[in-house]
Amino acid sequence: MVKPTKLHWKATKQVLIYLRGVLDFGLWYRRSDGVNIQGFIDLDWVGSPSYRKRKFRAIFSVGLASVSWYSRKQRSIALGLEES
Repeated sequence: MVKPTKLHWKATKQVLIYLRGVLDFGLWYRRSDGVNIQGFIDLDWVGSPSYRKRKFRAIFSVGLASVSWYSRKQRSIALGLEES
């Protein structure tokens, strides 16, 4: 950033304070855990195909711990070709 304002510095300070408070947080795995990485993805027509917007959901895990998840409604309308 070329010209950071006081608001930017304040936000940066808050992020650093947060990070200092969570330094000891983390995921720990033992060698015997047989760590597996898994991902699950789901697409849904938000209850009705005529609505033409999909909802995308995903969750990823390492071992028994979920490390990431995502859920979002499609922004644009999907137009499909009808079968003849």
